[in-house]
Amino acid sequence: MINRALQTQDIKVIVKMRLFIQDFHRQLEQIKINDKISTISYRSQNLSNDDFQKKMKTSQDNLLSFNNFMLADTNYETALDGARHERINNNAVGILFRIEVESTQASIPFVSLTNLSYLAEQGKYVLFSMHSVFRILEVKQIEDHLWQVNLKLTEINDKQMACLDKLIREETQDVAGWYKLSKIIIILCDFDHAKEIYFILLNLLLENVSSKISHIYNELGLICDEMSDYASVLSFYKKAIEIRHKSLPPNHHFLSTTYNNIGELQMEIDNFPVALKYFEKVLQIRLKTCSPYNSSLAITYNNIGLIHREMGDYSQAISFFQKSLGTKQKTFTSYHSSLAITYNNIGEINQLMGEFSQALMSYQKPLEIQEKTFSLNHSELATTYDNIGITHQSIENYSIALSFYQKALKTRQKSLSASHPSVSTSYNNIEHLYQSMGDYNITLEYYQKTQNFKRNL
Repeated sequence: MINRALQTQDIKVIVKMRLFIQDFHRQLEQIKINDKISTISYRSQNLSNDDFQKKMKTSQDNLLSFNNFMLADTNYETALDGARHERINNNAVGILFRIEVESTQASIPFVSLTNLSYLAEQGKYVLFSMHSVFRILEVKQIEDHLWQVNLKLTEINDKQMACLDKLIREETQDVAGWYKLSKIIIILCDFDHAKEIYFILLNLLLENVSSKISHIYNELGLICDEMSDYASVLSFYKKAIEIRHKSLPPNHHFLSTTYNNIGELQMEIDNFPVALKYFEKVLQIRLKTCSPYNSSLAITYNNIGLIHREMGDYSQAISFFQKSLGTKQKTFTSYHSSLAITYNNIGEINQLMGEFSQALMSYQKPLEIQEKTFSLNHSELATTYDNIGITHQSIENYSIALSFYQKALKTRQKSLSASHPSVSTSYNNIEHLYQSMGDYNITLEYYQKTQNFKRNL
C-alpha cells in the first residue's frame, strides 16, 4: 500500500502513513550493510515507448531516482523473465535494471533480506530505501522491445549529488517538514499535489496558528498563479494579508512576501504601475529587515528591474538587475542557476540598448553556468541559445546566429513535446533569419513548419 501511494503520489495515504514511512527508513539505516561489498541486483519494469524514448534511451550518465522503497532480485534469470513479461503490448518496452553497488558510502541505505525475510526462500533480495539515486551507466537493447539499463548506486561524495543536495537545501531553506515537501513538489511543477498537501495541512492546523495558516494561503496563491487561476490567486493572497495585518507589525517580512506575490501577479497581467507600487513596498520592508546579502532582496531588485524594462526605462532596469546580481554573487555559489537568470536579464537590456558586444558578454555567463549545472537538453539552455542567436542576427552575423537557433531547436525537440509553443518559437526565429539573409526558399519552408504547428494545436 505504501509503495503504491508513493508511486501514485496519493498524498492522503502518505500523510496518514508518514510515521511508518519515517520509522521504516530509520530501521533500514540501522541495519544497513556496513562492510565494503560489491553486489549486483536486478529489477524489471515497463515504460511506454514515448517515455522510454524521451526519458531513458539517451540518458546515459544522468541520474535516476525511484520515489518508493525498491526491492531488487540478485537472480538474473528471474529478473530477466520478469522484464520479458513487462512487454505488455507494442506500445510498451520492458526494462531490466542492472543495479551495481560497490561501496559502504552509499547515498541511501540498503539491506540484504537474505536473513531478514521469508522471501529469502525464493531468492536473494536487496531492499533500497525510498528516493535511492543511481547513475545511468549504459542503456542497451537486449531483445525486441526489451532494454537493459545499467545503474550504479551513487555515493555520498558524488559531486553531482552534492550540487543537487545543496541546490535543494537553498531552495527550501526557509521551510521545514511537510512545508519543505510542498516546496519541492512546487519546484517540480506538480501543482495539484502541492495544493492537496496544503489543504490537508489547513485541516490539521488549529485556528490560532495564524502564521502557518497565512503562509499556506500565500503558497496556495503562488500555486494558483502558476496554474493561471488568477481569481483564486487574489483570493488566497487577500486571506494571507488579512491574517498578517491583524497579527504582525507593518514592516514584518511575511507581509513583504505577500506584497511581492501580488506585484508578480499584477506584472503577469501587464498592470505595471500597480506592480511597481507593490514591489516598492516590498523593497522598503526588506531593506529594513533583511541583511544586504539576503536572496529575497535580490529577488526584489530583479522584479523592479523587470518592471522598468517593460515600461521602457532601460537605465533603471539595468541598475536594479546589477543590484540583484551583486546580492546573488554574495549569497549563492558561482554556478547557481539564479545567477544565470540575472545575467540573461542584463544581456537582454544590453541588447535593447544596442550594446550588442556587451550583450554577448552577458549571455556567455549564463551559458557557462547552464552547461555546468543542467543536462545538455535542458529547456533553459535553449532560451540562452536563442538570446545569443538574436544578438548575432542584430549585427548580421547570420551564420553564427543560425548555429545558435539550430542548437535551441535541437534542445527543445529533445526536452519538450512536439506541440510545445517553444518549438514553434525556434521555427519562427529560423524563418526570420533566412528572410533577413534573402534565402526565401528556406524561409518558406520554416514558415510552413510554423503554420503547421499552429494548425495542430
